[in-house]
Order: sequence, then structure tokens, then C-alpha cells
Amino acid sequence: MISTLIVDDEKLVRKGLISTMPWEKFHIQIVGEANNGQAALDYMHKSKVDLLFADLTMPVMSGFELIEAVRADFPETLIVVLTCHQDFDYIQKAMRLGAIDYIVKTQLEQESMDEVLSRIALRVSYEQSLRISSAAASGSLSATTGKGGEESRKEKEWPALKEQWLSLQWIHNDALFDKLCNYAFHSKEDPISQGIIASLEHCPVVFNDEELRCDLERLFALQSWPAVVRLLSKIRTNLRNNIERLPYFRDIVINVVHVLRYIHQTEDFMMNRDDLAARFGMSRGYFSQCFKNIVGKSYGEYLKELQIRKAKTLIRQTDFPIYWIAEKSGYKDEKYFSKLFRSRVGMNPMEYRKLCKGSESEL
Repeated sequence: MISTLIVDDEKLVRKGLISTMPWEKFHIQIVGEANNGQAALDYMHKSKVDLLFADLTMPVMSGFELIEAVRADFPETLIVVLTCHQDFDYIQKAMRLGAIDYIVKTQLEQESMDEVLSRIALRVSYEQSLRISSAAASGSLSATTGKGGEESRKEKEWPALKEQWLSLQWIHNDALFDKLCNYAFHSKEDPISQGIIASLEHCPVVFNDEELRCDLERLFALQSWPAVVRLLSKIRTNLRNNIERLPYFRDIVINVVHVLRYIHQTEDFMMNRDDLAARFGMSRGYFSQCFKNIVGKSYGEYLKELQIRKAKTLIRQTDFPIYWIAEKSGYKDEKYFSKLFRSRVGMNPMEYRKLCKGSESEL
């Protein structure tokens, strides 16, 4: 169960949330309530809390102050803010401080409760799975490099280790970075540098300079593990600086990077924005805003670019009919696909195929 604390200075709001929300359906257990931020912190020093629902405007200690204190003292506790304000700047301030979601109390109706809790429970599950895999992989790491059986054991442990690099949590987690760096080994078939590039290459706002790319590509050429660690430290500093320039809490930025990696891995070009937001535990509106600011374009525009890129590849490399290519690129309507393709490429799919075939015959 996800242990949860409700914090709001209005008793009726607290009691209303506790009694009307379908908590148990989503494995959420209300373990307590508090009427201000300080009382919430006092409770948390005595009892474990996985999830916090906190009002932003409270006496003694505001919700903003509470978020900062929880992030400092209880970094594994996730926070959802309760507000009567629809002002996005007001909400975004809470998100920058580290809240994972928000609920506008005046808009919380019975039919939306399931959607809200489902989204939040997914995000909690996602964060907890990252921590569990991190702890499991870190616990298996060795600080020494041997030969023979030792090397074979490390080869077997490489997939778990690789996932830790791909999680990108090491960018801001000093303890995890130190543990990973103490494990003096990386697979020749699947180097750390390639894994990190694979995670970052689709997010230019984070992975945005040639020096960073060159440093990552240099990693595999280094023969000395201490030299690898020194270069990784430099890479880590640059990545951290890039992330901290964005007006979002670092976990949100890394979450969007994981979204991009997922899109490119699955190549599910019919993926609904709302389903994707829910999969990564983000509200629809906030996901759209974060995606556009971090990636540089809206999700819809980004998906269209991927669909057209996929279609161009299939047209060049196969002789399959256009209706089949349209479907594989995420479009069930061939006419709409052809119209969109022309608007993006400057010619229809058949014209593009003829152009590609003509270019090949001249080689």
C-alpha cells in the first residue's frame, strides 16, 4: 500500500478527500492528516509517508515551504499539491520545487477521481520501481576487477548495471554515481557511452552541445577506468548544468527524456498523448506543457515528424504499397496520410518513391 498523508488547513476539505476518493482501489492508504506544513513534517519524522497531498496556502508553513522541506529531508516522498488556483504560473512554481502533480479542488468531481488517482498511483509505482532497481543493481556491484570467473560474473551483471546508467538518476544522485563508478567494468559489446547517448540523443535541450557528445564518444576509447571516471564526472557536470537551466524540477526533465526514449524504442506511432502521459505518471495538461518546453515542440508535432520520417524510410527501403506504409507509420487513412506527406515533403509518396529509385539508378 502507498502510505499517504493529507495536509490542508480546512478540516472539511481533509475529511471530504479522505471519505470520497476511492483510495483503496489504487492501493493508497491514508495514514494521517495535518492542518499545516509544520504538523505534516512532525508527523513524517515519526512515521513513513510515501505520498503527500498538500494545500499550497496554509498558516504556519505554506505548501511551497513544505515542498522544499520534504525534498530536503524526505527525498523519496512524492508530493501532489492541492490548490484552488487555476493559474498555471502558480502551479508551475510548485512543480519546479518538486511536486509531481496537482489537483484543483474546485474542479474535482466524482467522475474524475478515478483518473486522478490512477495517474498518481502510476507515477508512484514508476518512481518506486526506479528506486528498487537502483538498490538491487547497486547492491550487486563490486569495487574490484578480477579475471576469469570474476569477469564472467560481471558480464552477467552488466544488464542491471546498464539500466542504472540509462535511468540517468546518477546525474543528480551522488551516492549512486559513486557506486557505479566504483564498479570498474563496462561491456565492450555495449559501452556505457552508447547507452547514455541512446538515452539522451532525442532531447536536444539536454544533449545540446558538441563537446558533450565528443566526451561521451571518447569514453570507450579510454583504457584506464580512473580516466573513464574522470571524464564521466565532467559529463555529469555538463548534463546537470543543462538540466538545471530548464524551468522544471530535474525529475520532470529526466522523466520527459525517458518518454522520448520509450517513443523511439517502441515506434508506436499511434500512441495517444494522454495514454503516454498516464504511463509516465503525469497529468495531461502538465505533460503537454513540459514536453513542449523541454523538447522544443508539441507532442503532436513531434509525433508527426517521426511518422513522416518512418514513412520516408519505408518508401525508400521497401516496395510495399502506400496504404501499408501509411498504416505502419500510424495512419489508417491513406488519403489523409498522402496529403500530410505532401505538405511535409513537397511531393506525394509515389513521387518520393520514384525520386529515390531514380537517385539509386544514377549511382
